Amino acid sequence: MEMFYNGERIFEEAKERGRRTTTLLFSAVRLLSEINPEIIHWWAQAWFLHLEGFHEARLILEDVKVRVKFIEKLVRLAKEMR
Repeated sequence: MEMFYNGERIFEEAKERGRRTTTLLFSAVRLLSEINPEIIHWWAQAWFLHLEGFHEARLILEDVKVRVKFIEKLVRLAKEMR
């Protein structure tokens, strides 16, 4: 019940702001990791790819490829939760 309440609170805060924030995303990941501890690892890989691959453009193809399997797991989970 508490997890549902916290998830709802995170959603409502994003709705009120009209956008999501990094802080809210990380709060949601922490909450979801209570269901499956691997989620925090999958998210870390996705976040690293976003920062270093997209914003900083510092990754080579091999750095991206090694992370894809973890990010795919996160995407599958998100689709299942819809």
